[in-house]
Amino acid sequence: MLIVDRISYAYPSRKGNSSNAIDSVSFECESGSMVLLTGSTGSGKTTLLQLLCGLRRPQSGSVSFGSLDSPYRDSTMVFQYPEECFFNATVREEVLFSLKEGKMPGADDIYGKIMDRCGLDLAEYSSRSPLGLSGGEQRRVAFAAVIGLYRNMLLLDEPASGLDNEGIESIRGIVRSERAEKRTVFVSTHWPANFIDLASHVARLNAGRLEFFVTVDEYIDGELFPREMETKEGFMIAFYRSLGRFPVDDNELLNFARGVESC
Repeated sequence: MLIVDRISYAYPSRKGNSSNAIDSVSFECESGSMVLLTGSTGSGKTTLLQLLCGLRRPQSGSVSFGSLDSPYRDSTMVFQYPEECFFNATVREEVLFSLKEGKMPGADDIYGKIMDRCGLDLAEYSSRSPLGLSGGEQRRVAFAAVIGLYRNMLLLDEPASGLDNEGIESIRGIVRSERAEKRTVFVSTHWPANFIDLASHVARLNAGRLEFFVTVDEYIDGELFPREMETKEGFMIAFYRSLGRFPVDDNELLNFARGVESC
């Protein structure tokens, strides 16, 4: 179980007065949960993810995960636009660098499994420069570099940002496989519709404070979603309310939307 107990964090200010980027945030979730972390730009989403993986340490409060008082040895984070951090000449070198720095035994054997899991063919991609790939392919390489570390908590900061539908679907496939492995997954996003059907919980930050941390059922039944939603999210919520489940694919959602609009 992940237990976050009244954590706070403030960035230093040149004027000497600082305000909390994260302000007394508390929640709990079972291992294997998937949490959608929502909120406006500047609400503290990225800072919270960094606190969960140890890139920053809470100035007050505590984080514990599983049997560890410190979760930091068992969590890893993929930043927004992680492809901007590439520095190796080939995809193989990029992914293996992470595995070897993480002191993963049998890194070469793990490499092939992780590439397959991320939809990257060994023969096609291994010798290519990661900088010459499409945006979706680069994002999958970045995922491969951290998924191979086999940490039990994966933190994703806006993983669908800047991707087309095909790229988003490839990221959804990776998230789906991580959930199947019973890993705890946090996805920070401005677009819940991209991942809500995979999630167990939804949380919202506002100016560093936690507005709510609820199950997906509570999120929909309690009408906690924004009144102004993107069209897709609105139809997904309507679909769930009508049928008690999410659509299996975009075609099923599209057919439902056409039926609603023709009424």
